[in-house]
Amino acid sequence: MKAMIYQEYGSPDVLNVANVEEPEVGNTQIKIQVRATSVSAADIHMRQADPFAVRLFNGLITPRRQILGTEFSGEIVATGNQVKNFAIGDRVFGGTGTDMGANAEFLVLDESAAIAKIPNGMTFEQAAAIPFGATASLYFLHHKIELKAGQRVLINGAGGALGCYGVQLARYKGAEVIAICRDDKRERLLQLGAKKTWDYSKAPVSEMNERFDVVYDTHGSLKYAECEHLLTEKGIWISAAGGVSDFARMMILKLFGKRQMVAGLAIETQSDMNYLKRLVDIGDLVPVIDSVYDLDDLVAAHQYVEKGHKTGCVVVRVS
Repeated sequence: MKAMIYQEYGSPDVLNVANVEEPEVGNTQIKIQVRATSVSAADIHMRQADPFAVRLFNGLITPRRQILGTEFSGEIVATGNQVKNFAIGDRVFGGTGTDMGANAEFLVLDESAAIAKIPNGMTFEQAAAIPFGATASLYFLHHKIELKAGQRVLINGAGGALGCYGVQLARYKGAEVIAICRDDKRERLLQLGAKKTWDYSKAPVSEMNERFDVVYDTHGSLKYAECEHLLTEKGIWISAAGGVSDFARMMILKLFGKRQMVAGLAIETQSDMNYLKRLVDIGDLVPVIDSVYDLDDLVAAHQYVEKGHKTGCVVVRVS
């Protein structure tokens, strides 16, 4: 099968088209013909081996998992003899987690993985734009904390994949959302549910004179020490791109502070995917697509995402 692989860490130029062995389906697995995938922040970090911990997980010198791709949509073409909840012909979408592998024509996953049937009327491109950003924001905003109606939420990186879905999920919970973004993304984020925006290119976030129950930093560019004053007395700081310092501060606050810090790797589940599907069905969650590339143009897609100015998800057509 055709796939985009990388055999060394580095710039987007390490990505190459290759013919690789088509995966076999096991007893409890489903085989998906991938129609669309994406380029997510996770793909960039894995390719660059940044942070260094990526090398500990994926190979110190060369990558063990050579096919990137964290989210997908497609059609089931084969099932194992013990599969009960999916059938050949089902249109599905989901996430691959740390296994990656969606930048290929075929993908094999266990039927219990983070997979759901695509909502009626949704294209493969639209479906592929949802899993990574939406499951991550669902994990942080709905599972790790109990976001309540009326709370004020500040979202940094609101124009990215996690941010666009974070805005929608916080709005769904009845929170008041303030989005940090450039002015060229303002109207889109207001449409998605933000009450107002703050343009970081005109004034640093640290100069804001407001208080928030939750600060959700999807980008990792906010410094807690400079922005701590933005939190209410018992406010919660969520670092979706947390580093070592965030984990250290998280423990200190847990032991000695009234405020909280949440950091770590988001977990995606099939239950989450079905929940997101329901939100799409009732009109409370919409896919946000910045642009669409073909798989052969994956290098250009990575180069574009690295610039850091996309709105939502960069989708990649596979077949």
